[in-house]
Amino acid sequence: MKYLSAKTSPDLGTTANNSLGSLLFNLLKNNNQTKRSPQIIIWGYIVIVVLFSLILVTSIVQNKRTNDHVSEIVQQYGMKSELITRMYNAARERSISLFTMVSIKDPFVRDENFLTFNSHAAQFANARIKLLKTKLSDSEYVLLKKQGNLTHITAPLQNKIAELVQREEIEEANELLVAKAIPLQEKILDLLKQLQTIQYQAARKIAQQAQQEQQDSWKILLVLSIVVLFSGIVITYIIVFITKSLQSKLYMEKELAEITLHSIGDAIITTDINGKVTQINPVAEELTGYSRRQAIGQDFYSVFNVELVYDAAPSTLTELETVITNLDVVMSAESPKTLVNKNLSEYAIEYTLAPIVTEDRKTSGAVVIFRDVTEIRALSSQLKYYASHDSLTGLINRRQFEYHLGNTLKSTQASSAQQHVVCFMDLDNFKIINDTAGHEAGDEFLKQLSLLLQSLLRRSDILARLGGDEFGILLEDCNIENALSIAEKIRKEIKSFRFIWANNSFEVGASIGLTKIDHTTASLTEIMRNADTACYISKEEGRNRIHLFDPNDEEIQKRQGELQWMQHIKDALKNNDFVLHCQSIMNIADSEKKHCEILLRLRNRDGEIVPPMSFIPAAERYEIMPDIDKWVITNTIKFLSTNQKKIKDHIFTINLSGQSLGKKGFDEFVINTLVNNKIDPKIICFEITETAAISNLSRAVAFMKTLKAIGCRFALDDFGSGLSSFSYLKNMPVDYIKIDGHFIVDICEDKTDLAFVEAINRIGHIMGIETIAEFVENKDTFDALKNIGVNFAQGYYIDKPKSLSLYELGDSDKK
Repeated sequence: MKYLSAKTSPDLGTTANNSLGSLLFNLLKNNNQTKRSPQIIIWGYIVIVVLFSLILVTSIVQNKRTNDHVSEIVQQYGMKSELITRMYNAARERSISLFTMVSIKDPFVRDENFLTFNSHAAQFANARIKLLKTKLSDSEYVLLKKQGNLTHITAPLQNKIAELVQREEIEEANELLVAKAIPLQEKILDLLKQLQTIQYQAARKIAQQAQQEQQDSWKILLVLSIVVLFSGIVITYIIVFITKSLQSKLYMEKELAEITLHSIGDAIITTDINGKVTQINPVAEELTGYSRRQAIGQDFYSVFNVELVYDAAPSTLTELETVITNLDVVMSAESPKTLVNKNLSEYAIEYTLAPIVTEDRKTSGAVVIFRDVTEIRALSSQLKYYASHDSLTGLINRRQFEYHLGNTLKSTQASSAQQHVVCFMDLDNFKIINDTAGHEAGDEFLKQLSLLLQSLLRRSDILARLGGDEFGILLEDCNIENALSIAEKIRKEIKSFRFIWANNSFEVGASIGLTKIDHTTASLTEIMRNADTACYISKEEGRNRIHLFDPNDEEIQKRQGELQWMQHIKDALKNNDFVLHCQSIMNIADSEKKHCEILLRLRNRDGEIVPPMSFIPAAERYEIMPDIDKWVITNTIKFLSTNQKKIKDHIFTINLSGQSLGKKGFDEFVINTLVNNKIDPKIICFEITETAAISNLSRAVAFMKTLKAIGCRFALDDFGSGLSSFSYLKNMPVDYIKIDGHFIVDICEDKTDLAFVEAINRIGHIMGIETIAEFVENKDTFDALKNIGVNFAQGYYIDKPKSLSLYELGDSDKK
């Protein structure tokens, strides 16, 4: 439970405003009464009105002039008082924000206070400009001029303190704040208080003058009323008339409040000071199960049946009691609570509880505003499941499998007695099923095979589909001998399994690679590489067999010897053998807007173009990606620099690896490259995979903020493949999210994929983030995405990758 406290105290400006408001109300009321009185007298007593018409008209004119004069002055001083109060509050809140920035260590909260600090400066300046345009007395002008001189000294000093805080020089900032800024700010606030005092005194003087003038006017009318017979009846009639008018006005205000309460989308319940329900709107009736007649008068927690939450000390106050006894405390749940209604139905709700405060600063009860988040909560859980599980087989996916491996590795490194085994399994001849019977048959086979594999494993074992026809198995607390026995059993069962589809029988095999995990295992990367290498060798040796990883094995050494990509990559960087390609990204709503992704290829020694997945894994394994990313950025910017006049309306997306995000000084390299080539950062968008961003979230966010500050954009690639996509998305300042292509390919046939894409698109738009769908291979997929409202599409249906030199830039000068 969190407390949102907003304690305030009335100042001179507030008091003056209240006094002026009351005075204005009374004047208008008296004026209305005065205007009505002559009319009633004329219609009731024509003879008397004729006799005293000259005196009466003179009195009314004088009264009207007085009222108009007072109203004009009241309006003038009311406006000045309001502007001075704005300046006072803005100056005070700016000082509070500055003090908070110095005091708080959390950089995110500090950034929020920095924004608040700047916004109050603008409010202060705007109010002062408006105040200078009003009629000012000599004393007001002198005080305002003194304030202006002090502000010219204080503002740069406060800005300097804010800059020191941003640079983490807290001690120096604190010294300046205490030694100079606070004393100067107190002088400014004192001058503003003097201005408020002038307004207050002027308002009181005006009120006294108006009161005296009113008394004089009423004396004249009183003399006339004595002469006029039955004046008491007339006055009584006026009082009754005014009373009825006020009753009618109050009734209309009550009706308006009732209409507002019943039409609002959130559920609302109000209570009196004793915690009894006094009002409930239709939304709250539906959620609680209580009708308005049943709820009113009931104890609050018997209607609003949620888990009681107490404040700091046990056996003290409930939330309701807390807000009723504390005028300035607002309470809300940090996480959804469960509401059990009258019919025992349960809803997940978010709510806020606040006191109802009267004009004299007394609590008259409390109000709770709540909303049903059951559907959103269920959708979040469903998305989390889809992010960690394979949608076809229901098994966990690669990401979740690696998560379990990581935990197992940590526990094993802490205990030398533990031993586990990882199996990588690649199906043999699975492609035959897809090619001869179609993908539908292949999908059904994988489902049946998943059930078969689960039946062969122990309860403690973890089975995952890593992708395509690849499976991973974690055999916990298992030695090599038992693991080989289990693997052999799996191999035989798969080999003997017959898959029947359309009267055709299919047989597949399995190539299985095993590697052990013990206290000597260094990293998750080592486990995955060793298991993958063992699986590869089992395939190379003839398939349908098992291979145990042994670092001294000749085949293993041969396999590792084939990983010479590292040297090839270094040679390519040295000899400039990399090639830039690009692929257009279509703006679905406006196809004229140009947007493309920069792609990387490698020209091998035979002059053939090699796709990135052939060398990127090796580059990542040997941490060469930052050098490759620098090459891509340098050559892309060089290309754009030679086409300056043609790129103004384009956006170019450049992929960045997780290694580059974490490399010190990489952001400076990017900025210097852009500046040196005079490239507008707004046309550059950096694309980061979700996995890379999440693996080092704090560095990724810091990198993004640094480059976004100069205008660069960011796209989050493969969104939806991670375990907690949405929870991390809130913390990353991205402009686009690229929906994982695995959800796009079968969007027209798979309702789950469609629902997932719709959810990502909807939540992205709510957060102000545009969406990009990749793997758009046909018109049906494109039309489906257009109907959903996805912003951009990328894939072979839109454009095939081609050399960057062939990209059609157009000419912005032709506009």
